[in-house]
Amino acid sequence: MQVLTEAGLARQANEMIAEERVLSDAQRVLYKQDVSRGEHKKNILQALNLKAALHRMAFQLDSVQFYLTLMVDLDSKNKNALSDMANLFSDQNKHKKAITYYEKALALGKFGRLN
Repeated sequence: MQVLTEAGLARQANEMIAEERVLSDAQRVLYKQDVSRGEHKKNILQALNLKAALHRMAFQLDSVQFYLTLMVDLDSKNKNALSDMANLFSDQNKHKKAITYYEKALALGKFGRLN
């Protein structure tokens, strides 16, 4: 019994409990930040998509490519941006580039216009 008392098991257990509480609190804060960041990213992607669509309507294809590139850089698994980029390159007869983006989109399960 003396050995257990001298080992300070109660103190060690309390320190461990305190550390776990700090870690748990930090995980909650990180989760909230991650959710907030995800929402912010989603909003930026929507705004970029709108800008690309507006430039597409004005036949400003360099600007369309610029905004789609930003979308892909921000989220490389954005199926719609990949498909839109593929379609843009296809429309410009840049078929090798189009195929690259179609393959990326298809790998993620996006089946866009293939012409």
